[in-house]
Amino acid sequence: MGSSASSSMGFIALQEAYAAINRDIDMRNNTAAVVRNKQQDMQRKKDYDDGNERHLPPSARDAVNANANAHHAMAKPAAMAQELKEHANALFAKGDAVGAVRVYADAIAWDPGEPTLFANRCLALLQLGQFELAVADARRAVALRPRWAKAHHRLGQALARTGALTEAAGELRTALSLDPDFKPATVALQDVERRRGEAACRCTLRGHADAVYEVAYEPTSTRRIASASLDGTARVWDTASGTPVCVLVGHEDKVTGVAWSKGGEWLATASVDRTARVWHVRAQLPLASAATLRASAVLEGHKGRVTRALWTSDGEQICTSSTDKTARIWRVAVDGEGGGAKVTLLHRLEGHKGLIPCLSISPDDRFVATASADGKCRVWTINDGQMAFELNAVPTNPDPEKQKSGNGAAVNLCAFLPQKNLLATCQIHAEQDSATVFVWDVDGKICPGRHVDGTLSSWRTLPLRAGGRVLSLASSLDSENDVLLSVGGSAGDMTTFDLSTAAAAWACKGAHEVPRVPGQAANHAVAAVEALAYSKGGEFLASGGVDGAVRVWDAEDGRVVCAFGGCGDKSGAVKTIAWDGDTCLASGGVDGVVRVYSIV
Repeated sequence: MGSSASSSMGFIALQEAYAAINRDIDMRNNTAAVVRNKQQDMQRKKDYDDGNERHLPPSARDAVNANANAHHAMAKPAAMAQELKEHANALFAKGDAVGAVRVYADAIAWDPGEPTLFANRCLALLQLGQFELAVADARRAVALRPRWAKAHHRLGQALARTGALTEAAGELRTALSLDPDFKPATVALQDVERRRGEAACRCTLRGHADAVYEVAYEPTSTRRIASASLDGTARVWDTASGTPVCVLVGHEDKVTGVAWSKGGEWLATASVDRTARVWHVRAQLPLASAATLRASAVLEGHKGRVTRALWTSDGEQICTSSTDKTARIWRVAVDGEGGGAKVTLLHRLEGHKGLIPCLSISPDDRFVATASADGKCRVWTINDGQMAFELNAVPTNPDPEKQKSGNGAAVNLCAFLPQKNLLATCQIHAEQDSATVFVWDVDGKICPGRHVDGTLSSWRTLPLRAGGRVLSLASSLDSENDVLLSVGGSAGDMTTFDLSTAAAAWACKGAHEVPRVPGQAANHAVAAVEALAYSKGGEFLASGGVDGAVRVWDAEDGRVVCAFGGCGDKSGAVKTIAWDGDTCLASGGVDGVVRVYSIV
């Protein structure tokens, strides 16, 4: 009891002494100014040494000598401060943080303009649990030497101990921008990002036995979210309770995609087992046994794995793509009671000479676009399954034979944009480890006259400055109703384009790059941006990386709003992101966990 009271009184005395010292610092500004002028005095003396002073009148020579004498007189404060600092450092090393704080205070009284004294006292105050005082010292160190990485690191450390994690992360990033090899700042930033993710995580949904490759919110509910996993199942979760509503079973291999119909009545899944399946969730759930659902219907016929399965907005048709080089359009209808469904194959979309990794449906349900490894993107009319356009990007492969054949390039992504039936495609060039993004006007309203011989010329070609492949695309409308298109790459870079000018609105190099450990080369695989998604209102852009982090950006200026997770461990790599409105988002990744975050 006596020891505790004594310790408490010691801390109170320490705080009172600290406040008195800060008041005393302001009274010693004149002394500090003279000390800062000592280098100028030394230079003047040097200029007039070796006989130069003989050219001066006697009064000027007397002034030079007086300044030199002042320098010698004022050298004492700096020397005393250095001696006291060394003594305080020794006390701290022995575990006497209280003694170190008192001696640092004495040193500061002699030389209040020396930032290392405040940075060192900050560390001692942190050990004593005096976090607010430590923040004040760290801020003083930063003010005295703004480009000193260690001062920003100290401030980041102190802020983190007070719980100001967002500001702490900003200071630690500043430290690393000033000194990328500063390992303590790297470690501290990773810890702060982990803590921020834990604090913002509304719920953690566990149950999948393998990676989660896609998540999707039910359009009519803010509580339900579906997930597709490589464990061969899909799940529907209640995010309010953090529990599974049901498990969708029946696929014989990995499930890589999941999509809700617009009304939230149906769910479609895509699988490596060469099938897509539909689930009449709204009708089946009341009849479910042990929360396990069987598919209402199986979409069979593809000869390779199904890469995508997407609904038209009316919820009556599904478009699927496959590694068998074809896409298909199906009609889905309710078949009796109890959740049954009748599926009819309407059209086979054939003609590609390479696998189809991606497809996209236009906002008005008129077109479906297919991206292929043959270097082509084709646009088909959904009503009759006929090809409307073949989108031929300008070949960039320097080999004439490969240009002619189309080999050496592949279209890995395509996405209809939210306005005017614009279509974005990404062409990757494997041998050059590069990519080009094209934007096409499918309706011909923006650039009429470009529909020639069943082909369409590109409206925009977007200049990607970074190397590597494009792994993710997302689009939205800005405050002026112009289209923003964001691109994430394998090298960790991210660029957002304003399509009204085709210029980059903002870009971030290393958006998901794990801070480099000293002595190790940067690993671009760790930095890849694999998921992008705009919030419903378009105010925010979320990105997910192989570093395990989810970052939220201001969509128009690229400012980091918040960041979650990110320890550099590939076992937590983020593969998918989905928004529920503008304040809540969910992510899924390689660790098989779905995480729901709140950004407010």
